[in-house]
Amino acid sequence: MTSLVATLDDAVRAVVVRRLRRLDQWSVIKLVLGLLGAARAYRRLRQIMRTTGLRRWAFTTAMPLLKQLPPVRKELEEGQAKVRADLEGVLFRDLTAPRLELPAKGTPQAELLQLMEKRHELDRKYWEDGTITGAVYHGEREHMDFVGKVYGQFAFFNPLHASLHPATRQMDAEVVAMVPWPGWLVRRLYDRRDRAMKTYRDWGSATRGVREPNIAGHYFGIEAVDVAHVRSLIDSNTVALVGSAPQFATGTIDPIEARPPNLAPAVARPPSARGIGLHVDCCLGGFVVPFMAAAGSPPPHGFDFTVRGVTTISCDPHKYGFAPKGASVLMFRSKELRHHMYTFATERHLRHADDAGLAARRRGRGDLGGDDALRRGWVREAGYVESTAQIVGATRRIAEAIPTAIPTIGGLELVGRADACVVAFGAKQGSGLNCYSVADCLKEIGGWELATLQNPAAVHLAVTLPTAKNATRFVDELRAAVRSEPEKYKGGSAGLYGMASSLPTSFIEETAKVYLDTMTACPESHK
Repeated sequence: MTSLVATLDDAVRAVVVRRLRRLDQWSVIKLVLGLLGAARAYRRLRQIMRTTGLRRWAFTTAMPLLKQLPPVRKELEEGQAKVRADLEGVLFRDLTAPRLELPAKGTPQAELLQLMEKRHELDRKYWEDGTITGAVYHGEREHMDFVGKVYGQFAFFNPLHASLHPATRQMDAEVVAMVPWPGWLVRRLYDRRDRAMKTYRDWGSATRGVREPNIAGHYFGIEAVDVAHVRSLIDSNTVALVGSAPQFATGTIDPIEARPPNLAPAVARPPSARGIGLHVDCCLGGFVVPFMAAAGSPPPHGFDFTVRGVTTISCDPHKYGFAPKGASVLMFRSKELRHHMYTFATERHLRHADDAGLAARRRGRGDLGGDDALRRGWVREAGYVESTAQIVGATRRIAEAIPTAIPTIGGLELVGRADACVVAFGAKQGSGLNCYSVADCLKEIGGWELATLQNPAAVHLAVTLPTAKNATRFVDELRAAVRSEPEKYKGGSAGLYGMASSLPTSFIEETAKVYLDTMTACPESHK
């Protein structure tokens, strides 16, 4: 066998040498460059096919040129102008003493405090009656005033300097200590998932030599995965999978560990079998899903470190933990894995090693309110069980009413499963209903501020303590909204999302730019 391989090697070498001798040096260089170019093109084509697909890539590449065509440009500008007018009608309705430049003289404290009190009451009035989705998870003035007082006492302290602020560091550590696994307190809204992905990227590089990981998301240039095809998509460059408990848009808890009678494939099995990471995004449900069993409504799937394949979990005390905004905890199965989250800058000036990751400046506020909220007597473990019972109970009542309240809501159906604290619903195919118009009608009838989804078109309600008290009212007013010809509401979210759902992604981005620009504008400022 060895002699046969050697003979074939000699024969191939002889053919290659004989052919190359017929070429001059320039031809050899062109051949080598051509082969390198072909290899690079093949690699790029394979990446396109594996991520976006060739058709979508071609469409996305051509879209910037298409948007420059006069008819297309005109249509876009007209659509943007309409969206801007609708948004300004909502966002600019309650402006109080707008100031668009630095004043020549300072405002007296008493006057400024009076203005802030007015703005504070203004920001309460749209959610205090419990007709909103998410946003404010507790709502009682006593709780918010108490936590806010503690929050304000430490507003200017910086836990980056732990030796200067030992009490701040202690409270930071106490929040992490309340979970029985190595953790890290995160203060930037999306940093907990970013740090988890950074951990897996660096872990894959350090332990397996993976330089271009191909699972996770857009921010780090890492690909997304279809749960139904998890096993077939895992390869040598896979460093982690991500599941949700629950998923934010529809409230579905991913099958991290499937339990009978649910026959969905368990996401945790491939990681445990292949030796890759599994991150569970429990940010929304971190203080609901763990208490569901004690509240009498066990979750449909296992999701925590009792599931063998789970390696990191993120949860947000600032949601159903009722802490102020800016406090999240990222948990690790081991301290060794947590080490891969750390970022060291040993050659820069001033410091040898620094903070754990992307947000260099750490704020000393969310953790303090989080520590305070977790310490308060009524939000002890029994308190979270009680709040979970109210929230999950209200979620289930709303979810059960949507498809069964025929004929008054016969045109609607659930999107997802409403496993914990979110209900999403859309119009049944052929019903003739526009779910975005239903949402606008609900706002007109009962002041409901709901979120809207696309792909598929749906309306989203994250049930909080204030909302849970209004579950019956929501169902009654949803019936009224469907009966009251919701199609007459063509503006607002129906106009914005209806237009967006019919546009290519690149055009939707143009509409989103208008929204973000309007968010940072005042009536005299449209920069």
